[in-house]
Amino acid sequence: MDQLLRSNGIKSVVVTGTSTSGCVLGTALDASYCDYYTVVIKDCVGDANQNRHRAGLGLMGERFDMPSSEELIALWAKARESVRV
Repeated sequence: MDQLLRSNGIKSVVVTGTSTSGCVLGTALDASYCDYYTVVIKDCVGDANQNRHRAGLGLMGERFDMPSSEELIALWAKARESVRV
Protein backbone atom coordinates (compact mmCIF):
# COMPACT_ATOMS: atom_id res chain seq x y z
CA MET A 1 0.00 0.00 0.00
CA ASP A 2 2.87 2.36 0.81
CA GLN A 3 4.21 2.13 -2.75
CA LEU A 4 0.78 2.90 -4.24
CA LEU A 5 0.21 5.88 -1.94
CA ARG A 6 3.69 7.34 -2.47
CA SER A 7 3.54 6.92 -6.25
CA ASN A 8 0.34 9.00 -6.23
CA GLY A 9 1.76 11.74 -3.98
CA ILE A 10 -0.45 10.86 -1.03
CA LYS A 11 0.83 12.27 2.27
CA SER A 12 -2.13 11.74 4.60
CA VAL A 13 -4.20 8.72 5.59
CA VAL A 14 -7.71 8.89 7.07
CA VAL A 15 -8.57 5.70 8.94
CA THR A 16 -12.03 4.23 9.58
CA GLY A 17 -13.10 0.66 10.25
CA THR A 18 -14.87 -1.97 12.28
CA SER A 19 -12.14 -3.34 14.53
CA THR A 20 -10.85 -0.42 16.58
CA SER A 21 -8.48 -2.54 18.63
CA GLY A 22 -7.26 -4.57 15.64
CA CYS A 23 -7.28 -3.47 12.03
CA VAL A 24 -7.95 0.20 12.73
CA LEU A 25 -5.13 0.46 15.26
CA GLY A 26 -2.80 -1.59 13.05
CA THR A 27 -3.52 0.48 9.95
CA ALA A 28 -3.08 3.77 11.81
CA LEU A 29 0.22 2.67 13.31
CA ASP A 30 1.49 1.32 9.99
CA ALA A 31 0.62 4.57 8.23
CA SER A 32 2.36 6.54 10.96
CA TYR A 33 5.48 4.34 10.80
CA CYS A 34 5.61 5.06 7.05
CA ASP A 35 5.55 8.82 7.82
CA TYR A 36 2.01 9.58 6.67
CA TYR A 37 -0.02 12.20 8.51
CA THR A 38 -2.56 9.87 10.10
CA VAL A 39 -6.08 10.80 11.20
CA VAL A 40 -8.59 8.44 12.81
CA ILE A 41 -12.24 9.45 12.54
CA LYS A 42 -13.50 8.73 16.05
CA ASP A 43 -17.16 8.19 15.17
CA CYS A 44 -16.34 6.02 12.15
CA VAL A 45 -14.64 3.20 14.04
CA GLY A 46 -16.12 0.44 16.13
CA ASP A 47 -15.44 -2.90 17.75
CA ALA A 48 -17.65 -5.80 18.85
CA ASN A 49 -16.20 -5.48 22.34
CA GLN A 50 -16.71 -2.05 23.93
CA ASN A 51 -13.77 -2.45 26.33
CA ARG A 52 -11.41 -3.13 23.42
CA HIS A 53 -13.01 -0.25 21.48
CA ARG A 54 -12.38 2.20 24.33
CA ALA A 55 -8.84 0.89 24.79
CA GLY A 56 -8.10 1.30 21.07
CA LEU A 57 -9.50 4.83 21.07
CA GLY A 58 -7.40 5.67 24.12
CA LEU A 59 -4.19 4.42 22.51
CA MET A 60 -4.84 6.19 19.23
CA GLY A 61 -6.01 9.38 20.95
CA GLU A 62 -2.55 9.78 22.45
CA ARG A 63 -0.87 9.62 19.05
CA PHE A 64 -3.23 10.76 16.28
CA ASP A 65 -5.66 13.54 15.55
CA MET A 66 -9.14 12.11 16.04
CA PRO A 67 -11.83 14.46 14.76
CA SER A 68 -15.45 13.46 14.36
CA SER A 69 -16.79 12.92 10.85
CA GLU A 70 -18.64 16.25 11.08
CA GLU A 71 -15.43 18.07 12.06
CA LEU A 72 -13.52 16.49 9.17
CA ILE A 73 -16.24 17.33 6.65
CA ALA A 74 -16.24 20.94 7.87
CA LEU A 75 -12.44 21.13 7.53
CA TRP A 76 -12.57 19.71 4.00
CA ALA A 77 -15.37 22.13 3.05
CA LYS A 78 -13.35 25.07 4.38
CA ALA A 79 -10.24 23.91 2.51
CA ARG A 80 -12.27 23.50 -0.68
CA GLU A 81 -13.62 27.04 -0.37
CA SER A 82 -10.13 28.47 0.11
CA VAL A 83 -8.99 26.75 -3.10
CA ARG A 84 -11.86 28.29 -5.07
CA VAL A 85 -10.95 31.84 -4.04
